Amino acid sequence: QKLGLFDLMPEDCFICHDKFDRKNKEMVNTWNVVVREQEQSVKVYCPTCWNNAKKLLNQYGVKTGNER
Repeated sequence: QKLGLFDLMPEDCFICHDKFDRKNKEMVNTWNVVVREQEQSVKVYCPTCWNNAKKLLNQYGVKTGNER
């Protein structure tokens, strides 16, 4: 079912709009993809925006799953 949403994958970062090339192995391995099945939405985030969002959430005490 998630693979069916692959066609919905955008070609840029949801935040900064840097271009995402799904054929680039490095990008595929370093960018984050968020799939919301119920909403039928797929968003991609570049490493910079993803890390900035995690830092901001951590500042507000929201755990992002990578804390020790």
